[in-house]
Amino acid sequence: MKTSTLSLSIGLTLALAGAAQAACEVTLAEDIQPIFDMNCVACHQDYAPGADLSLQAGSSHAQTVGVASVQAKDVQRIVPGDPEVSYLYLKLLGTHGDVGGSGDRMPFGGQLSDEDMALVANWIGECGAAE
Repeated sequence: MKTSTLSLSIGLTLALAGAAQAACEVTLAEDIQPIFDMNCVACHQDYAPGADLSLQAGSSHAQTVGVASVQAKDVQRIVPGDPEVSYLYLKLLGTHGDVGGSGDRMPFGGQLSDEDMALVANWIGECGAAE
């Protein structure tokens, strides 16, 4: 009896995970990377990354998700599922100082549109910053 309960539990977990992933319509490659390319990569590229952060295509996921910020102690750049504690998102909002961060709001010279901010929040929050 335990085996069938375990099998049912595993099957349900896999089905829910698949449904959650299918519901995610925001992707790094199609939605988020173009935002990085237009607003961030001029300073945050592989060969001379500002704040030791490259947001260049091919590097951005590995450089952000689950990686500690160099500007705020004990804060990760992106915490999958939680934009409100993700340093990158806070830096874009301009509230990074609230978690001990430093420097200016990003991107330099302006701010992201409400639509772009919503995409970033959705990608981190609902999509878990999936690659």
